[in-house]
Amino acid sequence: MAFFIGRNQELNFLQNLNPNKSHFILLTGRKAVGKTSLVKAFLKNNKGLYFCGRPTSDYRNRIAFSACLSEYIDHGQEETSVDGWEELLNIYAEHSEERKILVLDNSHHLFWESKQLEKSLHRVWHKSLRKQNAVVIVVLPNASTLLHLDQKRYIFELCATSQIKLQPHSFVEMLREYPYHTYEQLVQLYTVTGGISGYWDHFTGCEKREDFLEKIRRDFLNKRGFLHNEMQQSIGEFTTYNAYYNTVLRALADGAHTLQVIAQWGGLSKKQVKKSLKGLEAIAMISKGNPLVRKKRFLLTPEPVYEIIDPIVKLWFTYIASDYQRLERCEDLYAYEHLMHTYDDYQLDTLRQIFIEIFEAASADNKIPFTIDRIELDENCRFVAIDKKEKKIFVGEVWSPRDTIQHGLKEIENYVTQLGATKRFKNHHIHYGVYSLKPYSSEILTRKKKNLVLFYQNEVYA
Repeated sequence: MAFFIGRNQELNFLQNLNPNKSHFILLTGRKAVGKTSLVKAFLKNNKGLYFCGRPTSDYRNRIAFSACLSEYIDHGQEETSVDGWEELLNIYAEHSEERKILVLDNSHHLFWESKQLEKSLHRVWHKSLRKQNAVVIVVLPNASTLLHLDQKRYIFELCATSQIKLQPHSFVEMLREYPYHTYEQLVQLYTVTGGISGYWDHFTGCEKREDFLEKIRRDFLNKRGFLHNEMQQSIGEFTTYNAYYNTVLRALADGAHTLQVIAQWGGLSKKQVKKSLKGLEAIAMISKGNPLVRKKRFLLTPEPVYEIIDPIVKLWFTYIASDYQRLERCEDLYAYEHLMHTYDDYQLDTLRQIFIEIFEAASADNKIPFTIDRIELDENCRFVAIDKKEKKIFVGEVWSPRDTIQHGLKEIENYVTQLGATKRFKNHHIHYGVYSLKPYSSEILTRKKKNLVLFYQNEVYA
């Protein structure tokens, strides 16, 4: 990215580290979420040694680190000739400077290829760096990567003083800080990439819906496209890719959201599906929700609802996995027609997430009289927010661009009436709201309903 937005809390945490204490920090997050941008923003005003691991042999990484270390210490003199990681780290520890800051980016490449690096870093940390009040930042693609390292290694548990788990940017954050944009551009960009900043540059120059669809066609649906194989690479960064994961993700993209339905869709056992769901949840590709307003049957707790939350993975399994054989034969016309005909419905999930974020922001800014304790989805993916103290419930719905606003309002009113009649919520005061990309008519804006809130783009009509 040519610019750096957000991350104020994480950057302030790094900038305000106590200089009289040592810090060993784990920085984790999915690929392309902005981990490198964060550490480089930190190093912009703080001198430190930055090294990025590469997917190559341990020997080549040590040569590269030696060159980086020599340039940092000796300002471009010849590389230090040493054999192991411990010798290199000791040279760095013995170098005299006011405050030592060491950043090991993409360190999974280093740890996977070297059986000695973790032990060497552990020894040098406790022997020297910790006593020098140094700052060591180890950047990993995902916290679950730790599970795939040798179980006998304990350096992270023994050394780490704190961990930063970097999450994708929120839509509200993009809305406030992303430069040179329109609201429509941000909605389209968020639909395709979510808040994963590493992919934003691929869509530079896209303004309208059609521009984004054409870009998806070139970069995703094209066998030689830059992002065509991004899904396999993303999963491969974190865990061993297998057929069960593929089947479960394909089922989720096709509308199967509960364990039983996924198992039926893929012809898998519930045990296989449960294990795959647990693994996908661990690497933050899916989320699990417990619907609040779903009716209980036979006194059993409702099944959790699973959704794909990684936008690139969701896009891949919706439009590439379903037409993979055609795309491998470079027959992308059918897949592009499928994309054009279903994109508006596909975008509804993004609009729902945008609605939730704008609702939360409006609540935090006191634009609506509602305090959130928690938000859940019902079986129709409406979101339900609970205010326990005031015994209030807020039910939200997104209108499809194809729906008329009058029809959507009638549907949500009927749903709220049914919800209020249930035994579980009969003592709660129910509010409801709708989010629309279309402007509201004066007729709807003048409706005298105290418990109705209308959201249009980032505006709130309460």
